[in-house]
Amino acid sequence: MNLPSRCEIGEKVLLDFGKNGKLENAYIRAIIFTNAKVRYSVFLEDSVTTIHNIDSVFIKSIEPKEITEFDYADNYS
Repeated sequence: MNLPSRCEIGEKVLLDFGKNGKLENAYIRAIIFTNAKVRYSVFLEDSVTTIHNIDSVFIKSIEPKEITEFDYADNYS
């Protein structure tokens, strides 16, 4: 899917919060577009948690990995 964002849904990313630490094994679950920003919902595989509304400045690309909604352990659909 072509979206005007740096990352795509299902892509493996690194959450880099600078001095506050980094979180690996994270996957883009949703992309939110506002007038001025791109924000992401990110699934953390290690803690089986989804964090919503993360500013794009904290997202670093690692490698693409296609996953489906059914791959999320906290699937609520």
